[in-house]
Amino acid sequence: MINSTCIKRVEIVVSPIPLIWDTIQDQLSSYQNLNIESVFLNNIDEIEQYKKIDLLIVDGDYSNSFNRFRIKTTVIFNHNAEVEFWKGSNEQVKFSLPCRLSHLLELVINNRARQQIFCCINNQWIYDQQCATIVDNQIKCKLTEKENEVIAAMIKADNYQINKEDLLKNIWQYHPESDSSTIEAHLHRLKQKLPANLLQYKENYYRLAITNIE
Repeated sequence: MINSTCIKRVEIVVSPIPLIWDTIQDQLSSYQNLNIESVFLNNIDEIEQYKKIDLLIVDGDYSNSFNRFRIKTTVIFNHNAEVEFWKGSNEQVKFSLPCRLSHLLELVINNRARQQIFCCINNQWIYDQQCATIVDNQIKCKLTEKENEVIAAMIKADNYQINKEDLLKNIWQYHPESDSSTIEAHLHRLKQKLPANLLQYKENYYRLAITNIE
C-alpha cells in the first residue's frame, strides 16, 4: 500500500543564480529525508524533461509553453508583479521583489505537507486528487466526489486493485452483504469516462492498469 508521500515530489527552481534554491536547501534541511527531488535549472525550457512537477519556482519571466496541468504549484518572482494568488486547475503564486523569505518557505512547507495525491500515471496522465481530475494533452476527465475517492483508494491499494466488498464498506459505507449493483453502475460510468483500458474488472475486484506511477 502506498500513500501520497511515497510518490516522489519534484521541486524545481529556475533562476539565473542559485540563491533561491540554496536558501531553500539551507533553511529546510530538516526535510531532506522526504522523498523529494530538488533541482536547480538555469533555463525554463529544461523543465520539459519532467513528467510532473509538484512545485515550480521561477525567478523572472515564465513561459506558458509547458503543459500547466503537469505542474501543481507555480511560484513566480518578478520585479513588476503584484502579489497575487490564483487557484484553478493548478495553483499559481506571484511575488513582487523584494519579498519576505518566510512567505516563500511557508509555501514550500505547505506544498510538501500536502496529503492529496498528485502523480503521473503510465508516463501520460496526471491525476490530481485535490482538483478531482485525470488529464493529458487530449482529455480532461472531471471526477465526481465518489469517483475521486475510488481512484485515490485504488492508487493507495496493493497492486492498484480493490474488491467490491471494500468499496461497499469504505467508500459507500454499506454493509458488505448489501446489493453491489450500485457500485457496478458507478464503476461502469467511471470506466466510460476514464482513458481507455485504465480501469479493469477482474473477477470480484476492480483494478487500475498502472504500469508506472511517479
